[in-house]
Amino acid sequence: MMWLKGKFPFLSILSAFLLLFSGPLIAKEPVVFADLSWESIQLHNRIAGFIFTHGYDEKVDYLFVDLTAGLMGIERGDIDINMELWPTVNLDWWDKARAKKTVVDLGINFDGASQGWYVPTYVIKGDPKRR
Repeated sequence: MMWLKGKFPFLSILSAFLLLFSGPLIAKEPVVFADLSWESIQLHNRIAGFIFTHGYDEKVDYLFVDLTAGLMGIERGDIDINMELWPTVNLDWWDKARAKKTVVDLGINFDGASQGWYVPTYVIKGDPKRR
């Protein structure tokens, strides 16, 4: 113990310094998914969240947001993952975000999926029985 004599203040300061900066390494933030307002993205989020939780021992959080707020959250770093996006609807944002490298395109979820508003025929043509 002679070699420690006079080194206690130095070791105390070193220990305090190491403890101060080791906190963020221990406390892991959850992986945040953008839980937008349609069912298919919520299904993808839950599957990916299950994999993160049970495969990688990561905590996950699902943030229910509207599309515009979700896109802003992705760019700011408040949201980590958006499992589904229709780039044709958000083409300007998508192109700018990819150019700034704030997003990464990981590929297509559903190849050949159609997108649009589906309206029953009776709404378009009319139906005398439904007045």
